[in-house]
Amino acid sequence: MEKKAFTPGLTPKSLVILLVLIVLMSITQTFIYFATGVADFANYWNDEHRCGLLFKGIGWWFLTFAILTAVTGKVALSKQESVVILASSFIIGSEIGPLIAGVIMSVPFGANDPAVSQYVKYLPEWYRVPPEASDFFLRGGPVRWDLIAGPFVGWVVVIIIWQLFQYSMALVARRTVIDVEKLPFPWAQPASILLDHCTRTEDGKPVLMKMGNPVIKRIWAGVAIGIILYLIFIPRFWIPDFPVPMDPEYHCTSPVHPWLFDKRGAWVTTIPWFQFYLSVQPELVASTFFFPMDVLWTVSGLYLILTVILPPIVAPLGWQGRDYGGTPWWVKIPDAGSWCTIWMDLSQYPINILFAFFAGIVFYGLFRFIWNWRSFKDSFMGLLGKPVSGEENEPIPIRYIWLMFIGLGILSLIMLVVGFEMTVGVALITILFALMYWYSNVRLVGEAGPSNYWAGGGEFANIVPYLGYKLGLMQEKTIGAASSMLFANNYIAGYISSASFAGFGLAGYSIARDTGTRPRDIFIAQVLTIIIGLAVTYVFALISISSLGWTVKYKGKPTWTTPWVSWFGGVAENPKGTIDWFEAPAAGQPWYTNTATAWLVGGILFFVLMVARSLFAWWPLNPVGFLIFGLYNTIKYSPAILVTTILKYTVVKIGGTPLYEKATHFAAGVIAGSLIGRVILGLIGYVTGLPLVY
Repeated sequence: MEKKAFTPGLTPKSLVILLVLIVLMSITQTFIYFATGVADFANYWNDEHRCGLLFKGIGWWFLTFAILTAVTGKVALSKQESVVILASSFIIGSEIGPLIAGVIMSVPFGANDPAVSQYVKYLPEWYRVPPEASDFFLRGGPVRWDLIAGPFVGWVVVIIIWQLFQYSMALVARRTVIDVEKLPFPWAQPASILLDHCTRTEDGKPVLMKMGNPVIKRIWAGVAIGIILYLIFIPRFWIPDFPVPMDPEYHCTSPVHPWLFDKRGAWVTTIPWFQFYLSVQPELVASTFFFPMDVLWTVSGLYLILTVILPPIVAPLGWQGRDYGGTPWWVKIPDAGSWCTIWMDLSQYPINILFAFFAGIVFYGLFRFIWNWRSFKDSFMGLLGKPVSGEENEPIPIRYIWLMFIGLGILSLIMLVVGFEMTVGVALITILFALMYWYSNVRLVGEAGPSNYWAGGGEFANIVPYLGYKLGLMQEKTIGAASSMLFANNYIAGYISSASFAGFGLAGYSIARDTGTRPRDIFIAQVLTIIIGLAVTYVFALISISSLGWTVKYKGKPTWTTPWVSWFGGVAENPKGTIDWFEAPAAGQPWYTNTATAWLVGGILFFVLMVARSLFAWWPLNPVGFLIFGLYNTIKYSPAILVTTILKYTVVKIGGTPLYEKATHFAAGVIAGSLIGRVILGLIGYVTGLPLVY
């Protein structure tokens, strides 16, 4: 067999630029995120919870490439060098940096706060910090490295091990997802568009600087629009009441988000079931433009049916949410303390639809794993030394990929048992559950774009000890302790870290496949980024949080630690609560409203959806659309997807494929420009010390 030729992308130049970007992205995501008043603006929810990671990688690469090309007058980076940088930027752009670092550290630091100090006992000894070390973190001051160096190193080492394990799982799945199924990775497509056109030359000069080129003109038009749509917020630094398109969310005390229209309160007395909540950040709409059309139709249809059409129909039947106690849902919405209206809409049905969706993401991964078992079996044969087709596309020999996966799995098992004091049985359930959840998210990124995180937090903290108890691996009295450990460290066990490195790491390999970039270069660059990026970001996060103080940043709000620690402490002291969480029905509701039933319904629902999708070409509903719509943070931008669906359908209907391709050039530019606009706003806030929100 003729060996496939690849072009090197990992060169001294690309490595230096990558290291610089690691530092720059870490600084902007930590110092700007935590130490200034623009924190909540510069890293909006849809962005910070991995729904926008590729945006940042694309934007930073384009900004770097454009500056270097303009300064040197030539194409500063080859296409392959750019792929290596982009693939690694996807990883460092993840909120595993600022948000996870901050919250992981807030647990041991905040547990010493007098309000929740009784729960320190539920943290492992090595995980804790001395009480006197908490003051600088919570209220501001210089970092006391002499007090926290040991625990700090432990936190970083643990998260690096867990993320490398997750990354190794993605490498095991790479052959199936990219080579066999050839998933499209929609959110990698704008990166491919920019790479393909911006790295070209004409007459020895960079095409990027030739405004007469129609494609480049459309890209630059998108970049300009993306920048402008964020720079219009600049006056808010000095004029608090300056009219700009952003509203506060009901569930937050301070954040006022750009391009968010939250008019729920205005509609309560007129059309109470139509809760107008529209999150239309430019890069969000531009990126969802790359979603497959059947995914867009599925998400839009679910949004309209479940949250607009059905609520006024089912309310007279007495179907009320768990949190309302019989009060009509529209009366409670303005002060419900809920994350969003849609969340409550989905909670009002007899079976808790939300938890059916949570179960769906696990069953989705399980079904796809079983459906593609031959591909995984063929890959596993490589561990036994047998030849595997397509092995030349792997970053390292398949045997070493499997050895890496198995070795890190064993190391993670030891870490959970020894470091987090779990029983072996519960630790195994944790790892198996995590693997299925990670694989589901890898596929979500590959088939549609966004991953999701909610099921990795509370779900880990509840279902793992629940299954451990039901399978006889632990006694009822120990269920709370296991649940507390999982919830205290849910950012390690899943939650926001769910697929940031796995799914978006494979997005880099998807681009490499289309550009002839050597896979080994992607592997080396991404592993270095995981290790160096996490270490650097944790240091910057701790310094920047301490420069202001965790409680000061949130303007007097209780620290995030308070609900986390008090919750898992309460569960630990009331073990039966975890069992009741699954088995007990909602207050005043029939038995079948419990969470366990919802999980069963979710499993059956997604089994039927996946079988129908796999067997019938005419099947209109994409199961991925159910997951995008139904899992917490993505339901917040379902209305934006409805807008995108209308736009994309209109573009295709009017101009067909040619007009759609032109629109993708513009959309890719908007994604890059939006990041540049955000960075400019963040720098203004950091340099002036002025907040964007008041």
